[in-house]
Amino acid sequence: MGIEIVIEGTAIEYNNILALRPNKTPNRRASECLPNIMEEGNFHNFFKKGYRIYPLCREIPLAETEGDEKLSDTKAYIEIIGQSQFVSGGSVFTKGDYIIKKIIKREK
Repeated sequence: MGIEIVIEGTAIEYNNILALRPNKTPNRRASECLPNIMEEGNFHNFFKKGYRIYPLCREIPLAETEGDEKLSDTKAYIEIIGQSQFVSGGSVFTKGDYIIKKIIKREK
C-alpha cells in the first residue's frame, strides 16, 4: 500500500492512501475507523500504528481495510491537514487530521 524505507534503523512508510477500518470495529479507536457519518467538508482525525507519512496539500483516496493491505474501492477523497508521530509503550504511532473533500457514491 505504501513505500517503506529504513533510515538508520527506523522504518518509515510513505502512503498515498489513508486506509481505515470499518466503522465501529471492535477493539479499535474511533480514529482507526471510517467516520460514522461522512459528509463533504467535515473534519476527522485518524490514528495508525507505525511511522507513516501522508502527502499534505493534495487530495488522496480514503479506503476501508480489514488489514493485510486489503483495500476497498475509494470511499472518498480527503486532504490531510496535519500529522504527527509519537512513541507509546515502545511503539511508534501516527495521528492526524483530515477533511473530506469529495464522497464517492457507487451504484449498487
